[in-house]
Amino acid sequence: MHSVGKRRKVDLEVSQAVSLRVLLAHLQPGFVPTARLGTHKTKGESNMKNRSGKLVTSTFQRWLLTALVVVALPGWHVAHADPSNLLSNGAFDVVGPLGPSVTVTDVAGPSAAKKWTVFQNNPSFITTELLPSTRVPGGTMIHVTTNNPGNGLVQVFGEIHTGPKAVVACAWIFLVRGTVGIGTGDGGHTELDMILTKKGSWEMLQVSNAVSPANEFIIYALDRIVTPFDSDNEFYVESAQVTRTRSSCSPQ
Repeated sequence: MHSVGKRRKVDLEVSQAVSLRVLLAHLQPGFVPTARLGTHKTKGESNMKNRSGKLVTSTFQRWLLTALVVVALPGWHVAHADPSNLLSNGAFDVVGPLGPSVTVTDVAGPSAAKKWTVFQNNPSFITTELLPSTRVPGGTMIHVTTNNPGNGLVQVFGEIHTGPKAVVACAWIFLVRGTVGIGTGDGGHTELDMILTKKGSWEMLQVSNAVSPANEFIIYALDRIVTPFDSDNEFYVESAQVTRTRSSCSPQ
């Protein structure tokens, strides 16, 4: 575990390493997250609950009932899986169980991409949709919109409290509004390792994990923490990777 407040030295215009605890220290009064950033139900962890303490229902239940349904996008490019990538569907080429556009208002549910879920530490709404990539011809990107911080994409790629001690995560992200961060760690203890504030261009975020072992990867919006005057968070992700050693992080 890294010490609270420790930050990696990177280009501050593009990104900066942050501890979740540091971010939470700057939350606006009255903002009480319902769970830690990165919290996601995995084996050995308790059931997810909403603010009223009730178990998650609705969209999340429908996701479980339709989890075996896979929808293909006709004519879209499908990349070969990188065996070194611990993430599945890192290029967002395979559609999720509810189709290529999904809006979730519960704490958790499916995303538009197979193997990727969404989680809302502050439930409101989160919409994900798969679109042709504007960076890689023939590729795919996922478009994410949410209006609360601590909401975003999650992929659990291992059992809780297991996995490699050190990994390197990378993602190509185009930020439209708000702020976004990535992180790799151990289930609900996962913290954000790097954030992006630069808007209007594709940027590569690549960073090692501060929390170990590594079994979960998150891409979370951070609006109202860093940029309090933006009303929404909106970003695109072209590809994401988690590898045991640093890679070239080429767009997929």
